Amino acid sequence: MFVRDVHSPAEQQMIDSWNARALADVGWLPDTPGADYLSPVNFRTASREAIRHVALAHDYKNPLYRDPEYARHTRWGKIIAPPFFTLTIANGQTHALTVPAHVGRYAGCHLGEDFEWFQTIREGDSFRVFQGLAQLRDLTPDGEQPERILGSYDPVYIYNQNDELIGIWWHILIHVYAEPGTKPDGILRIGYEMDPAGARELKARWTEPPKYTKEMAAHIQRLYEEEPRRGREILWWEDVKVGEELPPVFMGPLTPWDSAAYMATLIYPPIPMNETRRLIPYFCALDEETNISHLMFEEHLSPEVSRIVGFYSHTICENMINSFLGRLVSNWMGDDGEFRFFRWRKFANTTYGDSVIGRGRVVRKYIKDGRCLVDVDTCMENIRGFLANMGPTTISLLSKEQMLYRREPKENPAEKPLELNPQGFKRGDRFRILPRPDWELPTPYPLAGETGYVYEMPVDVDGYIYAIMDRDCTGIDPRAVVGFRIDKIEKI
Repeated sequence: MFVRDVHSPAEQQMIDSWNARALADVGWLPDTPGADYLSPVNFRTASREAIRHVALAHDYKNPLYRDPEYARHTRWGKIIAPPFFTLTIANGQTHALTVPAHVGRYAGCHLGEDFEWFQTIREGDSFRVFQGLAQLRDLTPDGEQPERILGSYDPVYIYNQNDELIGIWWHILIHVYAEPGTKPDGILRIGYEMDPAGARELKARWTEPPKYTKEMAAHIQRLYEEEPRRGREILWWEDVKVGEELPPVFMGPLTPWDSAAYMATLIYPPIPMNETRRLIPYFCALDEETNISHLMFEEHLSPEVSRIVGFYSHTICENMINSFLGRLVSNWMGDDGEFRFFRWRKFANTTYGDSVIGRGRVVRKYIKDGRCLVDVDTCMENIRGFLANMGPTTISLLSKEQMLYRREPKENPAEKPLELNPQGFKRGDRFRILPRPDWELPTPYPLAGETGYVYEMPVDVDGYIYAIMDRDCTGIDPRAVVGFRIDKIEKI
């Protein structure tokens, strides 16, 4: 059994080895890939062409990123980069945890990403990128547990031509290992387990894509085309109400082309597989039937590679998720808002063929360091009825008091932050899913009345649960976790 922050000598040796490797990675990132750097600096300058290239995939309908004449009449005076342009500049280093067989069975996956922005990227900005010191944190729940859960946080610092810190983003992996001989139920949240040699064994049932009528597919396309966008109309900080819901955004049915479009903006260097196998063999997965090795990121393009890597579905890539939720917030806040912080956390894979709905609500508004800030809780819900991703976001808005009346804005003490867990959910609690009058699709909400239990509470995001369902009702292996917002369920 494992206890948080209490490590055996063998575990400590393993952790010390990981920390030494993280320390060796610290430094300024180069321009070309090598054995030490999978992802060098991809863009050194935010040229108009680079911004447009990224914006086509990240937020196609927003002219602020692509139309210089439109942007000239905004507060920026020129086009600016979409918020997740930072993803395309450089990726930084990430490492799996090497877990010896006598310590436990290992599984690892991408848990999420954190972004903090200090400056908006404008056309013409140039960049230097520093790989910071990665940290390994023990996320094991309180009490004795059959699994150890560690999170690795790898920071990348992006500076502009004025030596100003533009932003930081953290690539976050989750590492899970259980004592040898224990039943791997919890590892099914990831879908596979790893042996010490690096091979993955799939433990969860493969997820099949949903089917649509022509009318259903047309309805989803229409929802996408009719999304409202604020644009130049100013959203004043004073006019935002805690608890208000953002107009939803839509995408789907998803296909591998969606990922291909986003991957064309990614930070992985477009080098051939022969060079990839030579430079970064540890990021390749071998098909033992054909003896062909693939870059693991191909899991987002090929169902065959998804199976080789060990996923329980053929799933979309992560920067699609970030930019989709970013579009949700941008549509609502308009051209004058600025992103300050975003935290993406994954619940489950999003299978190709799924359609997704981006939802958001205002949970807090406040003033900090002279900025008028709003915390917006965002999430991605799929056609199956559960949440696959969440993304709490902080934005800054213009103040009506400041801009129109030259007075300092003040917080309203009566406008308190939204209570995100009023039912007091905790690990192990049972729940029932509520009916959904806000379900925009023409078919009934598929999970109303279904029951399950809280597998885990997120350690750094409030208002959500990781859940295991009582029966096979979601279309994915019922032993795999899914997500729900707490206000959409009731305790039983």
